[in-house]
Amino acid sequence: MSKITLNNVGNIIDATTAATTINANNAVIQTAMDNTLSRNGTAPNMMGSNLDMNNFQILNQGAISFTVATLPTGVLGKQAVVTDGTASLAWGATVTGGGSTKYFVWYNGVAWTVMGK
Repeated sequence: MSKITLNNVGNIIDATTAATTINANNAVIQTAMDNTLSRNGTAPNMMGSNLDMNNFQILNQGAISFTVATLPTGVLGKQAVVTDGTASLAWGATVTGGGSTKYFVWYNGVAWTVMGK
C-alpha cells in the first residue's frame, strides 16, 4: 500500500497546469520524506506512533541500560538493564539503586522488578 499519492501531469502543453501538478507532487514527496526515520540520525528522527513488528524481532539492538533513577516511565512488559542495583536483590524484588550490581529488570505494571542478574 502506497503511503503517498501523486497526480499525473495530464497535459504538458499547458505549462501552468503542468508546473502546478509537478510542484504539488514535489510537496507530497517532501512531506513523505520528512515523515521517515533517518538511519543516520538526521532530524526529524523520532517515532510519532507505535511500530508494529508483526511478531518479528528487532535484531542487534543491544542491551538498553539505565541507572535505577533514570529508568523510564514503566510500560507493562518493558525490559531494561540496570547498572547500579543494590547487591543481592532476589528475583521479583523491586529494583533499588545505589550499588554496582547489574540486573535485568522488567516493569510488572507497578514497579521495575528483577528478572535476572
